[in-house]
Amino acid sequence: SDLDPSLADGGNDAAERRLVLATLEAGKEAAAAGQIERAAQLFAQAAALDPAIAVDPDAEAQRLATERQQQAAASAATVVLELSERGAYREAMQRLAEIDVASPGVAITSTLSAEDWNRLCWDGALAGQVEAVMPACARAVSLAPDDGGIRDSRGLARALTGDTVGAIADFDAAVQWAQTTGYGQDFVDQRQAWIDALNAGTNPFDEPTLDALRNN
Repeated sequence: SDLDPSLADGGNDAAERRLVLATLEAGKEAAAAGQIERAAQLFAQAAALDPAIAVDPDAEAQRLATERQQQAAASAATVVLELSERGAYREAMQRLAEIDVASPGVAITSTLSAEDWNRLCWDGALAGQVEAVMPACARAVSLAPDDGGIRDSRGLARALTGDTVGAIADFDAAVQWAQTTGYGQDFVDQRQAWIDALNAGTNPFDEPTLDALRNN
């Protein structure tokens, strides 16, 4: 409808005010849904109806969309961590995949820390769900490639999935890291023994070894 754009002079009627408020609300909903261009259009319409609305439509639409994505990411991360704490690692990783498909703009992968991803990797591997948590192992390493403890977790996962070459590379990096940082000689000796066994074509991860790692 053709309305007077100057609605800030106190002469607004109730219908005009409702229209401005409804337009703003529609803009907020569009931004929350990730429809940034539509949200900016609606904010511009509201500002045209009421010059008292001192907002940059594009900036406001982007701000609200980003805020909503951050909230969604934090909420999703909480769910994923709760699932992993219950030992439901496969379900946690499935939840992450569903979020990526349903809300590709939600940056949950940056909401979880390298240690969060590492815990999913290590605990999931020891819980017999290693195939499901391999993406978590990769993500942890990508966030902290120089952390030998994180490389160690991926080494375990790789060994359990038959990637002997990759496992040896990760364990070797873990040994070098431990020697450099003084992490502990027991850690170094055990990983070196794993490397030697893998190089010899044997599997160092029998059930007693895995039980010891679970209880460590």
